[in-house]
Amino acid sequence: MAAVIDRTGGPHHLLDFVIPCGASESACAVFRVAEGAGGSCAPLPLKRQAGRGRGIALAPDGTAVRLAGGRIYLVACLLQGMVSGPLDSFADAFLAVTPALDGVPDRERSARSCFTGDGAAVVSVSSVFLLPVAGPGRELSLSFVAEASAGELSPLTGTVSVLAAASL
Repeated sequence: MAAVIDRTGGPHHLLDFVIPCGASESACAVFRVAEGAGGSCAPLPLKRQAGRGRGIALAPDGTAVRLAGGRIYLVACLLQGMVSGPLDSFADAFLAVTPALDGVPDRERSARSCFTGDGAAVVSVSSVFLLPVAGPGRELSLSFVAEASAGELSPLTGTVSVLAAASL
């Protein structure tokens, strides 16, 4: 049975998503953002941390996740960075994460977090979305680009989790 469990109760919710899938269909993987990643607008370098099943693989260059066709994937991305350098205390800034599908940015699935110069120097952004990959024999390349509107982010850390939630 699928479930969403609120572990904190707010105002900042920490949710656990429980999505069951059949043993023959199960595939999942967790990737961590490799050290040294910054807000350079280039695809984030990833390293595989854990996983099981087939159909989810890290590309040879380490900047994309390859997803097998014929499935719907649940993708969750959480990034955190430290702003280096001073920000104007009246200026709003943002950290954005945008998925790219086969190298094309998907702004509809983009997420961003706003922060100000008088706030904490640590900023985070998260994104959770469903991603259908049509047809068996088709493969989709999924990468993530982070961007900051002000200051430099040093270094970005985080995870990308991918779960094959259902068959098409």
